[in-house]
Amino acid sequence: MPTPPTPTALSIRNYTLHVITLLFILTLHRMLSLVTFFFRGRWGQIPRDIPVPEVRMVSTPNGTIRVLLWNVGKPGIPLVCLHGLNGSPWAWARTAGWISQQYPNAPPIYALSMPGHGDGTQTHNVSVDLENTMKGICRALEVLQADVFHLLGHSWGGKVATYIACKRTAHVKSVVLCDPVMPQGVAPVNLLAPMFVRLGFVAERRVFMTKESLDNGRHYVMHMNKAVDPMEKNLWGDMFKLHGDGHFHPRVPDSLFWDIVTKTLMHDIKGLLHHIECPVLCLRPDMTVSPWPGAVRHLQKLETVRFGHIAGDHCFIHSNPMDSSECIMRFVCEAQKDVDAGSKMKQEMTAFPSWDFGLG
Repeated sequence: MPTPPTPTALSIRNYTLHVITLLFILTLHRMLSLVTFFFRGRWGQIPRDIPVPEVRMVSTPNGTIRVLLWNVGKPGIPLVCLHGLNGSPWAWARTAGWISQQYPNAPPIYALSMPGHGDGTQTHNVSVDLENTMKGICRALEVLQADVFHLLGHSWGGKVATYIACKRTAHVKSVVLCDPVMPQGVAPVNLLAPMFVRLGFVAERRVFMTKESLDNGRHYVMHMNKAVDPMEKNLWGDMFKLHGDGHFHPRVPDSLFWDIVTKTLMHDIKGLLHHIECPVLCLRPDMTVSPWPGAVRHLQKLETVRFGHIAGDHCFIHSNPMDSSECIMRFVCEAQKDVDAGSKMKQEMTAFPSWDFGLG
C-alpha cells in the first residue's frame, strides 16, 4: 500500500488560510444578519408560487445567451432586465415573476444573461467592454423583436443600462437603475485595494468540493438566506459549474471576473450622460454599494432623473421582490404615459408622493 504524502508547509499554510477565510465568512454573515433586523418594508418576504419563466437560448455575435421570458406575446413595450457581476438572470426572477402575476397589464419581460455568465457559450474569450456588451444585448433584443424597451439594470447591469441609454436613445424609453455601479466607476477605495472586492465576493466565488457543500454554501450569502424556491436554487446553481476535477467552480472565470472589475466597472462614462433623453429612476437600498458622499452627483445632473430609497441589501431585486416590483411598475407606468404623450417626463411627477418605497 502506498504511503500517504506528508503534508508540506505550503499545504498546511493553504489549509490554515482556507479555514480562516471560512471563519471570516461565517462571522461576517452573522454580523450582516443582525443588520437585516433593521430593514423595514417587505424585505425577506418571498411570495409563493411566483410564475416560472420560459427559457430560450438566443444567438449573439459573441455566442448564445440564455433569456428568461414572462408574458410572452402580450402587448406593450417590454421590460429588459440586466443582472449584476457574478450573477444570473435568475436574480430578476422573483421581481419579474411577481410583476407578471400582480399586474394584469404588464408587458413582456426579458431577463438576459450578461457576457460570460449563465449557461450560454459566452464563457471564454468574451469581450466585456461596454460597447461589445451593448452590441450583444441589442442583438439578442433584435432576435426577440424588441425594437424599443424599458431598461432595468442591477449593479454592473445598471452601468451597462446607463451606457445603452446614452448610445441607443431612440430605443430606450425609460431606465431603472437598481443600486448601479455609477457612471464614474465604483468606490475609489477599490482602485487601491482589490482585496475589498475579493472579500465582497468571497462567499460567491469559492470552490465547493461536493454538491452538498455547494447547496449549503448559499447560506453564507445574505440575500439568499430567507427562503428556498426554484428561483433561488437556479440563481445559486447558475453561479457554479462542475469541472473535470469533480468540484464546483465559479462559472465566471477569474480572468473574466477581474477584467470586469478592473476595466468595465472603472470605465468613466459620465461625459455621455447628457445624451440620455428618457426618464431615469435610481433605486438605492439601505446597504448600497456606493455610500460615499457625492456618489450620485453626476446622475443628479440629468433633468429627468428621480432617486428612490428601498428597504434591503444590494440585491434587493431578489430579497425584496414585492417592494421592488411596486416601485418599478409605478415608475414604468408613469414613463409609459409619457411615451404615449410624446413628451419628456416632467420634473414634478405627482404620481409619486413618496420615494421611500417600503419604509412607511
